[in-house]
Amino acid sequence: MKKLILTLTTALAACLLFISCGTTQKINPEANTKLAILSIYGNAALPWYELDKNGNEPSPSQGILGKALTSVFDMEDPEMLTAEDRLNYAEEYLKKAFYENFNIETADKEAVTGSRKYKMLSEGLFSSMNTAKKAEGYKVIEKLGAPTISKIYKETGANTAIILKFAFFKKLTSGTKSHGTAVPYVTMRATVYDEKGKEFHYKTYKAEGSPAKITRKDSGSDELIAAYPETIEKLINQLCVDLM
Repeated sequence: MKKLILTLTTALAACLLFISCGTTQKINPEANTKLAILSIYGNAALPWYELDKNGNEPSPSQGILGKALTSVFDMEDPEMLTAEDRLNYAEEYLKKAFYENFNIETADKEAVTGSRKYKMLSEGLFSSMNTAKKAEGYKVIEKLGAPTISKIYKETGANTAIILKFAFFKKLTSGTKSHGTAVPYVTMRATVYDEKGKEFHYKTYKAEGSPAKITRKDSGSDELIAAYPETIEKLINQLCVDLM
């Protein structure tokens, strides 16, 4: 009986070790040498980060009605005007971080987005139902399977791929929304694919930025908006640490 228990314990430990390794796979510098960015997207406006009465986190999406309403004002709203800038910044910082940390170069964007397989992809529901914004040139893509990614690899010479989905909020830290201090609050869901096109890293990261003063007339102040790039850097740095 003792021998049986020992055998089962050893098998369980081996199983747990396998599961642990499977969820913490790292970048392989020999196999992962060129990155294909498949999609970087997120919400356009900057809603307040407030938990509901049940303690649930807010959703950044606004639905069709929200899209119709915000489209009337987005030409003058600084939050909306800078939405694509935030995502473009994420793209550029991601390229820099992967090169500096892993010596991985990024495949040419036009080669990826112009590839035959990429052009055939349909955009996710998030794009059509919400006020989704994306980094310039990309489609809104939630997930892709290994066969599709492998074909994109073949066309572009890449052997690693990534999708980043952002949720941008502003969070009150003191005072009131009409006279107080707020910080950027951002989440980033990263999906990373290996050289075979298989997903090996899937995780949501969270970060807050530097505080900025807000007023009733200026809840989307220049100071607050300017703090989002550093918050994006924090998120991408967290991702890089996990992949090291």
